[in-house]
Amino acid sequence: MTFLRLIAIVIFATLLASTAQATPGQRVGIAAIVNDDVITMSDLRNRVQLYIGGMPNRPSAAEIDRIEKETLNRLIDEKLQAHEAKSLSIEATDEQIALGFADIARQNNTTPEEFGSRLEKSGVKLDTLREQIKTEILWSQVVRRKLRPQVNVSEQEIDTELAQRQNKGGKSEYLVAEIFLPVETADAESRVRDDATEIITSLNKGGKFSEIARQRSQSPGAANGGDIGWISQGQLEAPLDAALSAMQPGQLSTPVRGKDGFHILFLRNRRDNGVATVEAEPKPLSVITLKQLTIPAESTDPQPVMAAKFARAEALAGEVADCAGLDAIASEFKTKTATGQQQRESLPAPIRAVLDPLPIGKVSKPVRTTKGYSVFMICGEETKVATPAPAAAAPVANDEKTREEIANTLGMQRLSQLQERYLRDLRATAYIDRRL
Repeated sequence: MTFLRLIAIVIFATLLASTAQATPGQRVGIAAIVNDDVITMSDLRNRVQLYIGGMPNRPSAAEIDRIEKETLNRLIDEKLQAHEAKSLSIEATDEQIALGFADIARQNNTTPEEFGSRLEKSGVKLDTLREQIKTEILWSQVVRRKLRPQVNVSEQEIDTELAQRQNKGGKSEYLVAEIFLPVETADAESRVRDDATEIITSLNKGGKFSEIARQRSQSPGAANGGDIGWISQGQLEAPLDAALSAMQPGQLSTPVRGKDGFHILFLRNRRDNGVATVEAEPKPLSVITLKQLTIPAESTDPQPVMAAKFARAEALAGEVADCAGLDAIASEFKTKTATGQQQRESLPAPIRAVLDPLPIGKVSKPVRTTKGYSVFMICGEETKVATPAPAAAAPVANDEKTREEIANTLGMQRLSQLQERYLRDLRATAYIDRRL
């Protein structure tokens, strides 16, 4: 059973936009000392640049100040995690780091080379991301060695949980993801509440919950995009339980003050009396008829050839007047146009960014794909209402799949608690000198 997944930060297409004006001031010196290690202002500035590059809107100076403080906390924790890995003689290989980098590039629909170039153009140093990937690998191995052996879910515990699910007595269950920001001192209360409010604003402007959770949540579940699985009514603290009971699937909570800090809850689904619900108001979907023409290009092509192909793709905007014209010109490139219906909402972010402002019957700007330079044309559009999926009964059968789900859920909950306790102990015994 998998109780831990490597964090994979997905960088939005907006990373291509210049963020130089949004970065912290060019301060120099030391941001913090952790045991015998130093976090420089340059380290902090580079990590903040990585985070704000993935935000859908340029943050304000006040927002950057809050992000900077959260980022320093994250860097301090990463130093502690790296120190612990070193004490256990755990290392991350160059191959593991390269695979982690390639996985992030793949999630951004690009190659590692192109992704690296995109990061550098946006002002992000590649070593900043590689260092974070390295620490995540080290910590996952620490957890695997030190904590996972302590997580044992017995068959009796699975039987008990299964019996509770079968006899809920009207209790609701919630499929929840969270972003957690700790309040470590009384003086921090107002600042952390403002941080939570700013995060909700970013989410409402189009930020993806799982990505912001990975970047900014301070709970162990951040590694899973904030996902904490199915939670039974009454299982969480009273304020969190009350917030969930008033929510519908797809909704975000306001900042909820728990015992140790503020929680932002995202309700993915809920089960009432053993039956899963769906959103009350089905969302309208934009369905477009899309044509795609690709000028073949290989990564091994010489740079002048690549530039010429890109320029040829750009020129199509002035040569093609309609969808039939795009089909006709395809023969010049010894290829065919691909036609199909697509939901706008399901398209990859880089392609959607090109298509959203594009009028029907106009050729798009070229987009680099794995096969070459592609241009798109919308030949038609209609709005359809999504048909809600039928309500699904909660799994109550005593089968292997259900038992596996229960074991995973219980295991993840225990592992998250152990990780938080482990990290809290590391903080308590470390020498930490914050200079900000």
